Amino acid sequence: MQLSIILGLALVQVPVYPFSPRLPRPDIHGSMLSKKDLIPRYSRRTRATIAAQHNFHRANVDPSAADMQEMTWYRWAARTAQKWAEKCRLLVHTGLEELTDPVMGQCGQNIFVASTEVPWSFAVRVWDLEKYNFSYGGIRNNTAGLNGHYTQLVWATSRKVGCGYARCEMKDKNRTRTFHNYVCNYCPIGNHPNIRDWPYRAGQPCSYCLGSCRNNLCHGIG
Repeated sequence: MQLSIILGLALVQVPVYPFSPRLPRPDIHGSMLSKKDLIPRYSRRTRATIAAQHNFHRANVDPSAADMQEMTWYRWAARTAQKWAEKCRLLVHTGLEELTDPVMGQCGQNIFVASTEVPWSFAVRVWDLEKYNFSYGGIRNNTAGLNGHYTQLVWATSRKVGCGYARCEMKDKNRTRTFHNYVCNYCPIGNHPNIRDWPYRAGQPCSYCLGSCRNNLCHGIG
């Protein structure tokens, strides 16, 4: 089965996941999704699943990461993401002031838009697919427009994530169109301009961790 979605101006098809024996392979196929499947605040399981999907991709970067921190769910980021998703601003990011947390400081944001409901794993995987437009160390020209979602997804020091979802409607001439708005916030922010070609330190997994190591990710940093 193939499913077409709207992502900016790009048409994307259902991808196939790489397999890792250490982390479960996310399920990208879904039907009749409930609010608990889509709105993280309704379900602890959904929150845990979204964090696990992020960590799956962070643990499987190429080249491997020496300092990739494990992502955990963050309520402030999730609350802010849900609030923004419900504003239904098509592919518009939250302002910097609204993305500044008193504890973690400034946070980053990824947005995914679909013409139909899809599992969260699909949205996260689409961001991950931008790795094919990314060159570690800047061997090729890296631009945020081509791979900014990916570099934020795998930014080593962005260790907190929180997401929100909303079903939105917009008027298009004489028609009302529906779109599904997926928003994730990341704290602290990644994609710093001077080092965006190096979202993490390449090396043996966990060889540059300050804490312990779990599933190729630095664990216990806070």
